[in-house]
Amino acid sequence: MERNKLTKAGYRSIFKRYDVWQMLKHLLSIYNYTSFATQNAVNTFSAIPSMAGKYNRIILANVVNEFPAELIEDNSVREEYLMALQEEREEAWHFIDVVMNSEIPHLFDNNCNSGIEVKYITAKTFADSLDMTDTKRKYLKRYFE
Repeated sequence: MERNKLTKAGYRSIFKRYDVWQMLKHLLSIYNYTSFATQNAVNTFSAIPSMAGKYNRIILANVVNEFPAELIEDNSVREEYLMALQEEREEAWHFIDVVMNSEIPHLFDNNCNSGIEVKYITAKTFADSLDMTDTKRKYLKRYFE
């Protein structure tokens, strides 16, 4: 798909690989459930109660499991995969830059009493950041090396 081409869903996007629409839905959902501005509506219409004021820092982590490129034997396929991966990363970083330099962080600061961060990280980096037993870490290691 070419950039800025009309998609099957009928919208235009500068993002060829990165699912920006999914990330925006996550941001909106987090905002709705942590905002004092939407607290009454959430408590009235949702089975999950509002979490307004419960967090002072929120991180929307887009955790991506990247297939190890060295396991792809066909050189042309490996190069194509690496180019696609780099393109997705660049689009993710662009999205994060746009979000963090928009009014969105101010909305969270003002209406949720919480800072918001958006991160694009590999599953390996995410798993390495978790507290877990050595046995569990060794078991999971096979997925990331």
